Amino acid sequence: MYRFITDTPSGLSQAQAQQIGVDELVASFVRFGDEQFRETLDITLEEFHAKFKNTAAFPTTSAPSVGDFQDVYEKYKGDTIISIHLSRDLSGTVSAAENAAQIVGGDIHIIDSRNIAAGQVLLIQEAIALARAGKTPAEIKAALAEMIPRVRLIIGLDTLDNLKKGGRVGGAQAFIGGLLQFKPLLAIKDGKLAPLERVRTAAKVMPRLKELALQDLTGKSNVKLMGIHTGAGAEGSATELANDLAKTLNLGYTPMIIAVGASVATHAGPGAFGLAYLA
Repeated sequence: MYRFITDTPSGLSQAQAQQIGVDELVASFVRFGDEQFRETLDITLEEFHAKFKNTAAFPTTSAPSVGDFQDVYEKYKGDTIISIHLSRDLSGTVSAAENAAQIVGGDIHIIDSRNIAAGQVLLIQEAIALARAGKTPAEIKAALAEMIPRVRLIIGLDTLDNLKKGGRVGGAQAFIGGLLQFKPLLAIKDGKLAPLERVRTAAKVMPRLKELALQDLTGKSNVKLMGIHTGAGAEGSATELANDLAKTLNLGYTPMIIAVGASVATHAGPGAFGLAYLA
């Protein structure tokens, strides 16, 4: 029997995880001073934003421990475990999973999605579909390796303040000078956060994201699409953008909308939204 494991930075809620066939979400952590919470499990996105507003110190985040993964892998020992996680370049989660797999032993396969949140979930869905179609772990890993470079996540941030305060600006450093005048558009590229461009006003974020997606997707078949947001009023924008794009491309389905967990929202900030797609 296959068991599918992922992490809470995937953005999957417990209900969404169950719906698509994920057996377990291993939690990342967010800390406010002396208080530590397992994202998604102990603190919702709404609770996180409320606490963020009323806490002077900037929150910190951390990946699951090796022990956290050991507990999960022991639970399903004897089954074939496919464990798919956010990019190694964004977190220590993959390393913790690999170390735990070595300790536990058994039929455990760790896959670095080279992405995060909705980009990660697209690959999880594909892996589950392949397993249900009777593919072996080696075939699933080979298929995902081919898909990973074709997954794109693009997102418009309301501000770069959170990335700056959390020390996660990285390749987006060039945008800092225009924080007040521009809204940054970012992407996940080669497993890392990378700048795309800046738009002058918040009103221009949605049409530009749609335009960028259409440049990638027009004429493509079998497009897989999801919306993504960081809460604080951005769910409506993510839903509108994803649904509008699905209609324009005649996809014939309503895209899933992923609300990121507290660890991602800590760095992306409130009010961010975007898309992830595979074609």
